[in-house]
Amino acid sequence: MDQRILSFLAAPLPTLIASLARQGGFSAWFVGGCIRDALLARPSNDIDIVVGPGGEDLPRAVAARIGGSFFPLDEERGHARVALKGEGDICDFAPLQGGTIAADLALRDFTINALAVSCAPGNLLDPLDGAVDLAQRVIRACSADAFAADPLRIVRAYRFAAHLDFDIHAATLALIPDHAPLLATVAGERIRDELIRMLDLPHAVSSVLQMTRAGVMGAIFGTDDLPADTAAGVLGRVEALCGDLSLFGTDAELVRARLQQEAQPGITIRALAKLAAFLNGAGIPAGTASQRLMLGKTATRLLELLCSSARLIWPAPAAAPDPHALFTLFRHREPAGCEQLILPLAEGILPEDGCRHLATYLTHHHIPRGGLLLLTGDDIMTLLGLPPGRQVGEAVELLRAAQSTGEVRTRAEAQRYLAKKQLTTPDPLR
Repeated sequence: MDQRILSFLAAPLPTLIASLARQGGFSAWFVGGCIRDALLARPSNDIDIVVGPGGEDLPRAVAARIGGSFFPLDEERGHARVALKGEGDICDFAPLQGGTIAADLALRDFTINALAVSCAPGNLLDPLDGAVDLAQRVIRACSADAFAADPLRIVRAYRFAAHLDFDIHAATLALIPDHAPLLATVAGERIRDELIRMLDLPHAVSSVLQMTRAGVMGAIFGTDDLPADTAAGVLGRVEALCGDLSLFGTDAELVRARLQQEAQPGITIRALAKLAAFLNGAGIPAGTASQRLMLGKTATRLLELLCSSARLIWPAPAAAPDPHALFTLFRHREPAGCEQLILPLAEGILPEDGCRHLATYLTHHHIPRGGLLLLTGDDIMTLLGLPPGRQVGEAVELLRAAQSTGEVRTRAEAQRYLAKKQLTTPDPLR
């Protein structure tokens, strides 16, 4: 057997799973991405297991032995997940389809994922020559019906190509234009998850360009004849900036950390910035995309702000910038942070020195709503003798503005500032 497969099987978790299957007297196979990644010598935290008749209790047995968490994914179809606490490893279990492992593999999306190794153990099972396609670095559908069975596989084909730096096989590419309209029937969250995962990759623009030319992006967003080259051009410029943030100078790592944050679970700010670039270049409204991809409230708001950033009149660099004007500008554009500078910078709307100046303010001075203040709400109620309610929130906003603009820098200054506001300003906390 291939040494790479032997190394995979020798790891603690596969060893345990194989042992439990042998003890239970039922067949089970490691399949799909874990075998593909083993052959590519790529790290993987996900293990997929197909379980034959009699192995229905294997997921719970694995969870019990490793102290993991058991989750039924689809009780009707017998799909389950076991997550190893603190390790990030995930095992997905599914019952055997089609009666034999060869039939099961034939139902999968691409040949590079139609690979299996028995828990017996045994040799690599590769009925569709997936190992050959791995060696040739191509994505090939398992059958001519693969996309009809699940149109989302079209998007997955491009994601795998971007993720692995593979090409899509010519015969598979030929199937896509006729099947792309079927994407209109796929649930938005399923498309969102695949598209976001692809956009979060460092080199997604080539795949997005191919998708647009093949009518895939148009089918997703319900728009015909998208300007593929224009959209890919904007995306490419933003993607390049996201990869090389040196234009932000000493704040580059702070900007990078911000881009890696999630606007909602599974959706990074970087992916949203790249999606906004594509949407602007393609002329697709942010609201249309948010609705189709079923984005949450925060991600929807952020996407709208990112798209609008290329239409904003940004303040020109000044020797003595007005911190109050900057606070007002960015307060009204929350929750967007320094990521909103990338698209206008890429489009030449915002000059580099202006971008660096604004990034410095956002990363070092501006306190976002809910950020750390010098006084807590309880501190403010005690200081000003206020009950819980609207006035406390107004005092918090006054303090946030004062800290963001540099008017107060210490806890004592914050206390004096709010006390003075209460004593000297008519209706101070409105």
